[in-house]
Amino acid sequence: MSRSLQTPSPRRRAHRLRRILLSLLVLLLAALVLSLPFLAREAFRLAFRENPFFAIREISVSTDGDLSDALIREYAGVSEGDNLFAVSPAAIRRALEDVSSVSSASVRRILPGTIAIAVRERKAVATLSPVLAVDATGTVLGPRSVRPRLPRFSGLSDAGLLPGARLADRDFPVMLDILSAASDPALGLPSPVREIARAEDPPFSLLLADGTRVLLAGEDIREKLRWLPRLVANAEKRGLRFAEYDLTPSRNFAARAVPREPASPAAAAFPPSPLSLPSSSPKTP
Repeated sequence: MSRSLQTPSPRRRAHRLRRILLSLLVLLLAALVLSLPFLAREAFRLAFRENPFFAIREISVSTDGDLSDALIREYAGVSEGDNLFAVSPAAIRRALEDVSSVSSASVRRILPGTIAIAVRERKAVATLSPVLAVDATGTVLGPRSVRPRLPRFSGLSDAGLLPGARLADRDFPVMLDILSAASDPALGLPSPVREIARAEDPPFSLLLADGTRVLLAGEDIREKLRWLPRLVANAEKRGLRFAEYDLTPSRNFAARAVPREPASPAAAAFPPSPLSLPSSSPKTP
């Protein structure tokens, strides 16, 4: 009988069986590894995303501004009854930060059924028009941020601006510096700022709430504004009230004043005249 027709020995049959079983085991393990992500997703879905135990029962909202809780929830796009794990805190945060009046937001899950939202709102520092305001970063804000008490920035290039846009006018930072200096209680200006306007000559005009107008250039603004309370006090000692002070010169400047109205009938006898200032700056109170 030929060798090729011989029956395999038991040892060879056992070796072949082991190889087949090992191959099947490898295939089984490979299939199991490949299916793990799917199995994990399904397990997570059943255990968390579709589990009524994790339904949102409370949406906690906090803000440092004027946005209402209802409006913040609307911007967030989340509602009570949604599954806690079916909503994405990162997506909610991005949706909130896309709102022009929101500076930043944080969103977190609190087990078993609470979403906590904290919003930091942009603070308008001035109005640009009856329906637009702007914050200190130059971000344009909508009508909700316009307040009667805010000063007005006029003369800037605001054509076509919409809420959320960035104000790129080169004089905007200078106006911010003027507003910051004029609002500093340490300077003791006679009244709050009503308007800061860009002009041509002089470059800027500061209008206070009592009607006093101050002409300014872009240099040494704070040092020049330190003189304004003294100028006003000196004028009042002479029985005068002035409508305009020119503080544009860089040194040894004089405040030219135009009478607004006399403080008393006798004051009308005093004609308008320059109020000379020394070259040194007054000390900070």
